[in-house]
Amino acid sequence: MNSSRQDNDTRVFLVTGATGTIGKAIARQLAELDDSEVVLVC
Repeated sequence: MNSSRQDNDTRVFLVTGATGTIGKAIARQLAELDDSEVVLVC
């Protein structure tokens, strides 16, 4: 993680193929991260 990030920054992740097994697993892991938003593209 970059130490220059400010505490109030939110990371946005775009996950393609989120209806598949691997995409769904990746999306769930990313959603558990603090200050993250996950956008699913199916």
